[in-house]
Amino acid sequence: MPNEDIVKGYQLEKDQFIEVTKEELEELALESTRTIEIDEFVDRTEIDPRYLIRPYYLVPDGKVGHDAFAVIRETIREMDKVAIGRLVLTNREHIIALEPLDKGLMGTLRQVAIAPDQVRDPFEKNVPGIGVGRDGCRTPMQWSAAPHGGFSELTPWLPLADDFAHENVVNLEADERSILSLYKALINLRKKWPELVTGDYVPMAAEEDLLLYRRQGSEGSVVIALNLGAEPVSLASDARRNCFQP
Repeated sequence: MPNEDIVKGYQLEKDQFIEVTKEELEELALESTRTIEIDEFVDRTEIDPRYLIRPYYLVPDGKVGHDAFAVIRETIREMDKVAIGRLVLTNREHIIALEPLDKGLMGTLRQVAIAPDQVRDPFEKNVPGIGVGRDGCRTPMQWSAAPHGGFSELTPWLPLADDFAHENVVNLEADERSILSLYKALINLRKKWPELVTGDYVPMAAEEDLLLYRRQGSEGSVVIALNLGAEPVSLASDARRNCFQP
């Protein structure tokens, strides 16, 4: 069949599909935030190497993120741990393990273990056993603790991760301290304060594990204080004015 005759679609029920155009898929695509969201720090021994693929070398993009990047890198180095975070690659969010390497970070993607009889990726089928397959990064979205993670009523094409019963969207929405709740809160703040979107980045002096800076807009400014340490820190009274505290 010619490529121009192949279309994408979604199955509503048996023998009934709706066509999805390229333009509609582009509108739904997850936009890269050019940022890394760190969820937790763990010991290197806690990570099973079978779940890690494809190392990436990460460096800050421009001067704006340089200071924050350096603080995160040196914090991971001093803690002698691995940071587990999330970032967007090829329009999909991935879990990534981060370790300091020279002046950058080495990021290694986490994947779901795929049994040999469940492999779908032609790369892995043609050259098995050397980790070139992409199936482990393309497993179904974990929506809930329901069978198949709420992704489908039928057995999906690829297996889910073993943690889908507790690592899913329903549980994240119910947890006020989850990364999903934080994302929603930050998006609401960006809508409320235009300085967080278009304001200039102005670094401010801070001590210990505190990262302090101001986003200066044409009609006002917002001071942002980020505690990158494990212990509470105090903030000078003159810096608390208009300060965003998550």
